[in-house]
Amino acid sequence: MHVRHHRRLWAAGLGMAALLAGTSTPASASDATVSLYHNGELKARGTYDDLTDNLCVKVFNGGQNFLADVGIGPVNGDGPSFTWGAFGGDGWQCTGNLSIPEDRRYDIQVRWHSNPGNFWKYSGKVEFYT
Repeated sequence: MHVRHHRRLWAAGLGMAALLAGTSTPASASDATVSLYHNGELKARGTYDDLTDNLCVKVFNGGQNFLADVGIGPVNGDGPSFTWGAFGGDGWQCTGNLSIPEDRRYDIQVRWHSNPGNFWKYSGKVEFYT
Protein backbone atom coordinates (compact mmCIF):
# COMPACT_ATOMS: atom_id res chain seq x y z
CA MET A 1 0.00 0.00 0.00
CA HIS A 2 2.83 2.37 0.85
CA VAL A 3 4.52 1.86 -2.55
CA ARG A 4 1.26 2.51 -4.44
CA HIS A 5 0.79 5.82 -2.62
CA HIS A 6 4.28 7.02 -3.69
CA ARG A 7 3.62 5.95 -7.29
CA ARG A 8 0.38 7.93 -7.37
CA LEU A 9 2.12 11.02 -5.97
CA TRP A 10 4.95 10.65 -8.45
CA ALA A 11 2.51 10.23 -11.36
CA ALA A 12 0.51 13.23 -10.18
CA GLY A 13 3.74 15.26 -10.01
CA LEU A 14 4.66 14.27 -13.58
CA GLY A 15 1.19 15.21 -14.78
CA MET A 16 1.46 18.63 -13.16
CA ALA A 17 4.93 19.21 -14.66
CA ALA A 18 3.63 18.32 -18.14
CA LEU A 19 0.67 20.67 -17.68
CA LEU A 20 2.93 23.53 -16.61
CA ALA A 21 5.38 22.92 -19.46
CA GLY A 22 2.54 22.88 -21.98
CA THR A 23 1.08 26.16 -20.77
CA SER A 24 4.19 28.30 -20.60
CA THR A 25 3.52 31.88 -21.61
CA PRO A 26 5.43 33.58 -24.42
CA ALA A 27 8.00 36.23 -23.65
CA SER A 28 6.71 39.74 -23.19
CA ALA A 29 6.74 41.85 -26.32
CA SER A 30 8.84 44.95 -26.08
CA ASP A 31 9.99 48.07 -27.86
CA ALA A 32 13.60 48.23 -29.01
CA THR A 33 16.08 51.06 -29.54
CA VAL A 34 19.60 50.97 -30.91
CA SER A 35 21.98 53.93 -31.18
CA LEU A 36 25.14 54.38 -33.21
CA TYR A 37 27.98 56.66 -32.10
CA HIS A 38 31.04 57.75 -34.07
CA ASN A 39 33.91 59.54 -32.32
CA GLY A 40 31.71 59.87 -29.24
CA GLU A 41 28.89 61.63 -31.11
CA LEU A 42 25.39 60.23 -31.70
CA LYS A 43 25.02 59.71 -35.45
CA ALA A 44 21.93 57.51 -35.88
CA ARG A 45 19.19 55.84 -33.90
CA GLY A 46 16.73 53.12 -34.86
CA THR A 47 13.58 52.15 -32.98
CA TYR A 48 10.87 49.51 -33.11
CA ASP A 49 7.51 50.22 -31.44
CA ASP A 50 5.73 46.97 -30.62
CA LEU A 51 2.31 48.54 -30.08
CA THR A 52 2.17 50.05 -33.59
CA ASP A 53 4.70 47.75 -35.33
CA ASN A 54 6.57 50.83 -36.57
CA LEU A 55 10.24 50.76 -37.52
CA CYS A 56 11.87 54.22 -37.41
CA VAL A 57 15.30 55.72 -38.05
CA LYS A 58 16.88 59.15 -37.66
CA VAL A 59 20.25 60.62 -38.65
CA PHE A 60 21.67 63.09 -36.13
CA ASN A 61 24.18 65.88 -36.75
CA GLY A 62 24.45 65.70 -40.49
CA GLY A 63 23.02 66.93 -43.74
CA GLN A 64 22.02 65.05 -46.87
CA ASN A 65 25.55 63.60 -47.20
CA PHE A 66 24.80 61.28 -44.28
CA LEU A 67 22.31 58.46 -44.25
CA ALA A 68 21.27 55.61 -41.99
CA ASP A 69 19.32 52.38 -42.30
CA VAL A 70 17.64 50.43 -39.55
CA GLY A 71 16.90 46.75 -39.97
CA ILE A 72 15.06 44.10 -38.00
CA GLY A 73 14.95 40.37 -38.57
CA PRO A 74 14.19 37.13 -36.79
CA VAL A 75 17.08 35.84 -34.71
CA ASN A 76 16.60 32.29 -36.03
CA GLY A 77 16.11 33.45 -39.64
CA ASP A 78 12.51 32.19 -39.76
CA GLY A 79 10.23 35.10 -40.69
CA PRO A 80 10.18 38.44 -42.48
CA SER A 81 12.94 41.04 -42.25
CA PHE A 82 12.53 44.78 -42.79
CA THR A 83 14.86 47.73 -43.50
CA TRP A 84 14.08 51.46 -43.54
CA GLY A 85 16.32 54.45 -44.28
CA ALA A 86 16.67 58.19 -43.76
CA PHE A 87 18.99 61.01 -44.82
CA GLY A 88 20.41 63.63 -42.50
CA GLY A 89 18.00 66.51 -42.01
CA ASP A 90 14.92 64.34 -42.70
CA GLY A 91 13.97 63.88 -39.04
CA TRP A 92 12.39 60.61 -37.97
CA GLN A 93 11.41 58.35 -40.87
CA CYS A 94 8.99 55.50 -40.03
CA THR A 95 7.50 52.58 -41.91
CA GLY A 96 3.94 52.55 -40.66
CA ASN A 97 2.33 49.33 -39.46
CA LEU A 98 4.46 46.32 -40.45
CA SER A 99 3.21 42.74 -40.66
CA ILE A 100 5.39 41.07 -38.04
CA PRO A 101 4.56 37.72 -36.39
CA GLU A 102 3.81 37.97 -32.66
CA ASP A 103 5.89 36.40 -29.90
CA ARG A 104 9.05 35.99 -31.95
CA ARG A 105 12.62 36.85 -31.04
CA TYR A 106 13.96 39.54 -33.38
CA ASP A 107 17.02 41.74 -33.45
CA ILE A 108 17.48 45.35 -34.52
CA GLN A 109 20.60 47.02 -35.93
CA VAL A 110 21.35 50.44 -37.40
CA ARG A 111 24.07 51.39 -39.88
CA TRP A 112 25.28 54.87 -40.70
CA HIS A 113 27.02 56.11 -43.85
CA SER A 114 29.40 59.03 -43.95
CA ASN A 115 29.79 60.39 -47.47
CA PRO A 116 32.82 62.60 -46.76
CA GLY A 117 34.72 59.52 -45.58
CA ASN A 118 32.67 57.12 -47.74
CA PHE A 119 32.34 54.40 -45.11
CA TRP A 120 29.59 52.47 -43.30
CA LYS A 121 29.56 51.96 -39.56
CA TYR A 122 27.31 49.38 -37.85
CA SER A 123 25.82 49.35 -34.37
CA GLY A 124 25.66 46.22 -32.28
CA LYS A 125 22.50 44.13 -32.49
CA VAL A 126 19.82 44.36 -29.80
CA GLU A 127 17.36 41.48 -29.33
CA PHE A 128 13.69 41.93 -28.48
CA TYR A 129 10.37 40.09 -28.67
CA THR A 130 7.58 41.11 -31.01
